[in-house]
Amino acid sequence: MGGFFPLLEQRSWTKAEALLEQIRKERSETQWISGYLLALQGMISALKEEGSHEPYIFSLKDCTYKKLQEVKQNFSDFNKKLESQNDFDAAYFQAWNDFTYYMMNSKI
Repeated sequence: MGGFFPLLEQRSWTKAEALLEQIRKERSETQWISGYLLALQGMISALKEEGSHEPYIFSLKDCTYKKLQEVKQNFSDFNKKLESQNDFDAAYFQAWNDFTYYMMNSKI
């Protein structure tokens, strides 16, 4: 998974989609995996789409390190609340949490 976020940053959609497909083939289909991969697919889709609105993922790119820490904490809080109730939703927010962590590290 570690190679996915750099592919997004490089705008390498085809490679990112190929990596997701590889992960789908290698992992058994669980609610957690489905939620996580759906979030990643959504990130690709949002970045590829050109329209009149700016996807949330673009706003994270321009955030300061401190703001990214706040966003990451929010995603962590969502994840903790949902963890015991719904694997799919918890995994979805974990993917965003991981992406935010990646963005924080790229700011260092």
